[in-house]
Amino acid sequence: MGAEKRTFFRFDVSLSYYLEPMNDQGCCLQAERSELLSNQEFQAIEDEKQQLDSLFQDSKHIQNGGVQLFDELNQKLDFMVWLLELILQGSGIHSLEEFQARKALNQKITPPMAKGSSKILPLLQGFFSRVDDYIAELIDVIEHGIHGKIFLYHKPVLKPFKIESYVKGLTELAQKGNWLARVITLLVSRLNHYEKLLANLKKAYRKLSDYEAWPIEKVNLGAGGFAVYTTKSYANAEKVCALFKMDDGFVFGEASCVYQSNTLNAEQQMRTAFQFDEISPEDCAHIVRFLMAKELEFHAKT
Repeated sequence: MGAEKRTFFRFDVSLSYYLEPMNDQGCCLQAERSELLSNQEFQAIEDEKQQLDSLFQDSKHIQNGGVQLFDELNQKLDFMVWLLELILQGSGIHSLEEFQARKALNQKITPPMAKGSSKILPLLQGFFSRVDDYIAELIDVIEHGIHGKIFLYHKPVLKPFKIESYVKGLTELAQKGNWLARVITLLVSRLNHYEKLLANLKKAYRKLSDYEAWPIEKVNLGAGGFAVYTTKSYANAEKVCALFKMDDGFVFGEASCVYQSNTLNAEQQMRTAFQFDEISPEDCAHIVRFLMAKELEFHAKT
């Protein structure tokens, strides 16, 4: 089948799909920052980072090794933040070399250890473990992203990490100006902000990530576009992001509405057609293979 025929070859199939309007910036399936955290919370993150940087300049705690210990924990948290930023930008891994280098650097940071008993050590180890779990989760999300643009989240939202689960009275001690308590409370507060951001990101794309629950619907599909039946109104040339679950994989495309049938009943489904504006050659080929297999199945049954 030639390239032109493949583009116009269409077939009715039953499959799961997910449609979402493209945002004003031309990005697909991407939550706005303002939907995840407020401006005040983002400002609080910046203020806490500056406070930590200032505390890490303390000469006494540079000499006794305290700064090195907590700076490593902060670096680990920064790696988690960097991974989150990749997802928020919706651009996947910018540089594989940088990604691998940061992963290697993170792996060199070991859990805090101490001789003898310490009330603080379990707290620090718990912090390390929580951040490490988030890092592993985000790396998995990024590495299994679809075309480096669409990210699916499968792990449940965790309850925020709490100092009080390990040590009592540390917050009050920090308010009195104790260096150790101030550093720990600032690190945990930074983590809590990003925990909330990740939790809100998961909530925003719970339906997208739960693709096993997508309904199976009839789609007139081709490598050049598709048509579905929906009660949602689309304007002519309105752009959407389309994700189709096909066999054991996904096909992604950016598309524009080219037709929608009229109806007098607001609850009646309308035939709505889209043409692909952007779709990879690999996904086009995937569609054609899928349709040809379905056509063979149909003819075999009839």
